[in-house]
Amino acid sequence: MAVLVRSCCCCGCSLRVGVMIIAALTLIEGAYSIYANFEGASALSENRDEGLSLSISAKQIQVIINLMKTSGVFNILEILTSICLFGACSSKNRFLVLPYLVLHIILLGYSLGVIIYFSAVWDVIAAILVLIPAAIGWSLSIYFLIVVYSFHEALREDPSGVTAGFLPDSTSGSAPVANIV
Repeated sequence: MAVLVRSCCCCGCSLRVGVMIIAALTLIEGAYSIYANFEGASALSENRDEGLSLSISAKQIQVIINLMKTSGVFNILEILTSICLFGACSSKNRFLVLPYLVLHIILLGYSLGVIIYFSAVWDVIAAILVLIPAAIGWSLSIYFLIVVYSFHEALREDPSGVTAGFLPDSTSGSAPVANIV
């Protein structure tokens, strides 16, 4: 299969640099989301009986707590896969890209299930408020998947990594000599 994209974004950076940027963004987002999900789940479970601004039942609160904890676990896996992406960028090992691809395809399905749940349980306004950020997140996630998959394919087609953004290996072992006349 051909490489889907040759550069990461409109700035023209190579696939390798783009994958490193994606790994850094995923690492930051995953670390923040771990904190937010587990902190939110513990705060929600402690204040379960107090007045909430949403009209939801205790059973729905427990489902939301479980979803937050599940998202926290997925975020731990996201951090691990972003570390694998950094490893792939430094070692030219295309197999270190596969955990990221598999996990993020699973996360697309998981987030679709969560959106369907919130749409079914809550009213239309709340569903729209969940759907708009989710659509933006899905668009970014699909674009990131395309870039990372293109990096994987570029390394498969050219194991030296030149098409993926790596510098060509020097066969002479020394720096090229300039022709000064």
